[in-house]
Parts: sequence; structure tokens; C-alpha cells
Amino acid sequence: METNEITLSNLYAGGLEEIFNKTVSDVIANIQDPNTEPQAVREINIKIAFKPNANRDAVTYSAEVKSKLVGIAPVGSTLFIHDNKFLERNLNQGDLFESEKKIKELKHD
Repeated sequence: METNEITLSNLYAGGLEEIFNKTVSDVIANIQDPNTEPQAVREINIKIAFKPNANRDAVTYSAEVKSKLVGIAPVGSTLFIHDNKFLERNLNQGDLFESEKKIKELKHD
């Protein structure tokens, strides 16, 4: 009885290996995305199901590659309400760097 080695390279005529390589690229891109949590775990799962026929002389199979990536990290800020509108800054506070701007303007004159 002769058996052939089964690898990612020869399953589905190399298609499974291509899908795996693409998924690895997606994981790397997700790791390098500055909008994601840098130390969160990413996963790749390969599932291959084999179903033999009644005579046990042939097998059909299905394969899937799934990844678990990290979503975009949440961001937050404060919105201020003024005249029934949302504003990014509080109008009751002065500009933090307003005095520096005035000094620079005086130096240029």
C-alpha cells in the first residue's frame, strides 16, 4: 500500500497553502496597524475535515483557514455642548498656547 505525504502544498492543488499565506499576510498587517492593540494575540486556525467513503478507498475533504485578528482600538475624547451643537473644545477656556502665539507674533514684528 503506497501513501503520499499530505502537506499544505499539495492539498487542493496548493490552494490551501495560498490561502494560509494570504492569512499570514493579513495577520502581519494587523500586527503592524498602529490602531490595534500591539500585544493582543492574533490566531490562525486551519480546519481540515476528511470523510471516507463506505469502502474506505477514497476520501473527500474540506479545508478552511480562519483568522482571529484584533479590532481597531477604541478612541475617546470629550465633546462640549454650546448652543445645541457639539464642539471639540470648551469655549469657556482660553487657548493653551495663546500666550506663546502672541510672543512669536511680537518677535516677528
